[in-house]
Amino acid sequence: MKKIEFYMSLPRNPKGTAQQVRHTQHGHYIPKHLKETMEMYMDALRPHSTELLTGPLQLVISFEYETKDKKKFETWKTSVPDCDNIVKPFIDCMTRTGFWMDDSQIVWLSVRKKWSCAPGIWVTIKELTDD
Repeated sequence: MKKIEFYMSLPRNPKGTAQQVRHTQHGHYIPKHLKETMEMYMDALRPHSTELLTGPLQLVISFEYETKDKKKFETWKTSVPDCDNIVKPFIDCMTRTGFWMDDSQIVWLSVRKKWSCAPGIWVTIKELTDD
């Protein structure tokens, strides 16, 4: 069973979410700040995409948001953005940078948000077996 773990330091807190994508009769409209967030993810992910994983996957993602309030460090971030809205663009970027063939391979997903002294993302990917 293969396992990949890494931490990505980010230059700033992510701002774009999947909720902001608009579907129009001419296709999808992606706001500028979501495009910028996805570019930031892609730049940070590229060095960690070393092999194409196959089969079912478990993905654990921990988003760390920077705060200046030292009392908040390592506490849960219960404010916006919602976990379900921040994870979709991130997973799409992981697919585009070649971690797996398709995100349908993710059968087990865990996402959390915490306050931290610096923005970043912890990622763990495990290939699962049927036994």
